[in-house]
Amino acid sequence: MRAARLATGARVACLLAQEELALEYRLEAADADADAPSLHAPGTTFSTEAALLSAHAADQSVTRRSVGSSDDGDELAPGLLGYYRQPPAGAAAPEAVLLAPVPRPDDPTSHFLLLDGARETLAGPDILLERFARLFAQLLAAPSGAWDPSPSPEEATAPSATSASSPPSALNGSAPSPNDRSTPSAPSQPPSRQDFSGTDSSEEDGPRPRREIVAEEMERAHAAGREMTLALIYLNRAETITDRDDEEVRAAERALKARLRQSAPDDGGRVERFGELTYGVFLPHGSRDAEDWAVALQEELAAASDPLAGGVSVGLALMRSPDQDPEALREHATQALREAYTTGTCTILE
Repeated sequence: MRAARLATGARVACLLAQEELALEYRLEAADADADAPSLHAPGTTFSTEAALLSAHAADQSVTRRSVGSSDDGDELAPGLLGYYRQPPAGAAAPEAVLLAPVPRPDDPTSHFLLLDGARETLAGPDILLERFARLFAQLLAAPSGAWDPSPSPEEATAPSATSASSPPSALNGSAPSPNDRSTPSAPSQPPSRQDFSGTDSSEEDGPRPRREIVAEEMERAHAAGREMTLALIYLNRAETITDRDDEEVRAAERALKARLRQSAPDDGGRVERFGELTYGVFLPHGSRDAEDWAVALQEELAAASDPLAGGVSVGLALMRSPDQDPEALREHATQALREAYTTGTCTILE
């Protein structure tokens, strides 16, 4: 599920099963961005007042539905998104939903993949989602016990059992490379928050959304009359590290965060966690100086020892104007990080 979400840039990816009851669904597996509201655990069933995927739509490879106040026609009411613990409302609700039937004509249980997220992000991944649906058909057809979408008892008690990832949420796939890089994965703990002075702080109601922090830094740069570049940094061996024990993950988190604080410019350079072993640095620079900073960081960490062995990938996005949508700036940085991870070289989108 995580691979499907990361590859498409969705906020949430679910595998849903529908048996004899037309409006009852079972959540088989799920993965979500760190900013997404809490999801139900795999195995949970929920009912809706209208079908998520109509009989007619079930014959199509991919169906796109907007999320709005009603469930008429193409529009899907947020209250029907029963995989969330609480129906998302307002800014917490996704803008769009993609649904793809898993082709298993001989199975009495219907399965389908569901992605939700920003309308613009989900505008194009139809072919990719259709391929994932075929892949899940093969997995579900495997001998009993060969693949179980539900978590193990140990995973079920871990914070990352069904959760959450923040960008780089569209890094593509998890195929290994000679440098043992791996796809960014979901954070096992909620992102910590760091104020502009560099000291950590937290709030009783949990971490702030990344969008708010990006907007805050954009406003700060505009008020100061300077340029600003968002750098997303991902530890290339994150997947290998997260497969080990929690202490190794925490050690890598601490080391990466400390190293980024050291390298961040004194006149700004706010460091924020954007996902597991993925950090954002808000650089008070234009593209040239930001790229120089990123290249120097990559070169230094390329020779690092554990827990930072394997180096980092860095994607950069320049704030184009004070009126730019903060989510667009983050998405551009995510795209740049995806390309940097694929090519092995620092990438900047201007």
